Amino acid sequence: MLLALLVWQAAVLSLHINRPWTGHHDWNGFLWSQAAHNHLLAGLRSTLGASAWNHFGPPPIPPEAYYVHHPPLLSLILAALFAVLGEHEWVARLLPVSFSVVGAMLLWLLVREAAGPRAATLAVAVFAACPTELYFGQMVNFEPLMAVWMLGALWCLRRWQLTASSAYLAAALGLVALGLWTEWPMYILAVVLAAMLLARRPPDWRASGMLTAIALASAMLFLLHIRLVRPDGWRDALGQFAFRLSADPGLTRESGATFTAAEWFVRQGRFLTRGILWPLWILAIAGAAMCWRKRLTSDGLRWLGWAALNLFSMQTIYLVVWRNVSYTHEYASFYFVLPVAIMGGVALDGLLGCVQQRWSSKRTHVVAHCLLVAAVVGLCGWGYAQSRVYHHRYYLLEWGEPEPEDLIPSLGRTIARACPDDAMIICNFPWISPQLQYYARKEMAFQKTAYADWQPYLATNRAIGGVIWQEAQGAAELLAALPPGHREIVRFGPYSFCLWRPESAGTGRSQARSRAASALSESK
Repeated sequence: MLLALLVWQAAVLSLHINRPWTGHHDWNGFLWSQAAHNHLLAGLRSTLGASAWNHFGPPPIPPEAYYVHHPPLLSLILAALFAVLGEHEWVARLLPVSFSVVGAMLLWLLVREAAGPRAATLAVAVFAACPTELYFGQMVNFEPLMAVWMLGALWCLRRWQLTASSAYLAAALGLVALGLWTEWPMYILAVVLAAMLLARRPPDWRASGMLTAIALASAMLFLLHIRLVRPDGWRDALGQFAFRLSADPGLTRESGATFTAAEWFVRQGRFLTRGILWPLWILAIAGAAMCWRKRLTSDGLRWLGWAALNLFSMQTIYLVVWRNVSYTHEYASFYFVLPVAIMGGVALDGLLGCVQQRWSSKRTHVVAHCLLVAAVVGLCGWGYAQSRVYHHRYYLLEWGEPEPEDLIPSLGRTIARACPDDAMIICNFPWISPQLQYYARKEMAFQKTAYADWQPYLATNRAIGGVIWQEAQGAAELLAALPPGHREIVRFGPYSFCLWRPESAGTGRSQARSRAASALSESK
């Protein structure tokens, strides 16, 4: 059954693995792919390992383009994958998919260590039935990696307590360190773990102190790192930190509006019930009650309940403190999947154990196992169907209209071929589309619908290009007002675009051809 669950999880997560970055939640995919691209383009000696996802032109990367709001390990791992396998969407998604499957294996090891293989397999079943895991487990972001670091650290801590081997403690601390350089929730988990270790009887001063020391050292090194790559890094990071603590929803409302506590609770309730099926919440509560009831007689269940409590506390603190994050990002509640899976597996194992104790008939046991397998299959199917609600398109031109699936990547690659690498591309598109910048590998200015909007860019000395959506309102007037230059019409489905370059700005190849033609004419 475990193998079937792992195959199911991998198959679902690998669906459409090579689709372009045109989904609503694909924002993180192109973002971290661009950061990895810049590592390879500029070189680690130049970037110093810092992420720069908002720079789409050639090097050098300006200091203000460095993203100092998160640790950089994700983009570095992705850059290593790109260096080996090439820069493709499937390569980027391979990272979270592989980590998601490894996370399921670590979950099995963790639960098996404390509650046995059957409970461990059922915990993986709950994990593989969660819509959050079946969708966001493929998203190129921190969550799949963090799940591996967290589960691996807890398993190593359990092995250390059972064997007293310092190697397991060192491995646990190493996994925590990897998490600290991946994303902020590991800092919360490190503090929670340190406090929980001190609250035990007898208190574990050694492990608690080492966790605290690693977290403090990591924070100091991160501050030093961002200051090296960006002189205003501390001020910028502090401003972002204050924003994430606030009740400002950012782009989801008009500027200046805030969400209320009631709105926040309603949204969290919707996120949590959509991402984790309600029967799984009931199973998790039942499993937690079972661990509490048997805490004095079962060391394994007591420890497993302690591990789930650490994960649950970390996730709760993260949601409550970072209100802006939990309000605007549905995947911020991803880590609830881990304690729910652990406790859900305990509950299902306990339920099956009760049936076997009460009825000794072999036929009853076979029926109970068959019903359990059918329930797991039904939950996995339900979870997959529920995960489809996350699938939304990101549109370039007309929101909700049936744009071609490959419009953004095809148009972007056309712009990349037609315009100089260092050109600023001006567009009359109604929406801002960093995804288009990713495929075009160009700096772009969007929502410039009138010629007056273009004039400040035309007055600069840098290379300029333009992309005009010809069906847009005012496009004819804009085209008529533009200075003479090279114009090329391209069409994608029902949409046509004019690629414009001023006469004074051609590509390097066209300029070279012009100079060669002039030299040949003079020689004659």
